[in-house]
Amino acid sequence: MSESSSLFVHVHITKENLNNFMNSAAKNVGEYLDWLPWFELKQRVYGDVPELLKNSDGRNQGLSGHAIGAEHMRYDPETQVFTLDNLFLSESFEVFLPIVAALRGLEQYIEPDTDNNFVLIYPYWWGETSQMDEPPFNMYVSFEAGKSYLPDKIDLKHAQLANQFFDANGEALANEIIEKYGRI
Repeated sequence: MSESSSLFVHVHITKENLNNFMNSAAKNVGEYLDWLPWFELKQRVYGDVPELLKNSDGRNQGLSGHAIGAEHMRYDPETQVFTLDNLFLSESFEVFLPIVAALRGLEQYIEPDTDNNFVLIYPYWWGETSQMDEPPFNMYVSFEAGKSYLPDKIDLKHAQLANQFFDANGEALANEIIEKYGRI
């Protein structure tokens, strides 16, 4: 069995725009055309990527707030930073893709001219990611100038922000999951 990767989202957004995003129609995989080149740049999965993308499209029905894979969400009104986490999201791109597509919908709501707006899915719990020059990741989205991108290399500031969050909260989150579900 594979180990589940962790999801961490960090974006600068007003409370009003966050509410607008949560109540907007969830984006789907087919609304973005950069998946295939990103997958083909490195062998990220085994199997037929076009088939994976086709099977993942259309899964998001309803509102973005229901499609984003959140275990916890936090909003800091002083800094206008929204964070979202899921310590044990999944190990499957079939799960990652619809969630990341929905989260890419944040692109039109993020505050302009802000840094450190990203979505990161990576193996936090199962590996030492903080000591690496290029931490491993499953999926990574960076937001810039009202658009979302699938970079091939992770911005180390983004990995550090995610690691800081999980370093400070990971054990409590894991214990919460054990209490809630009886296991990790």
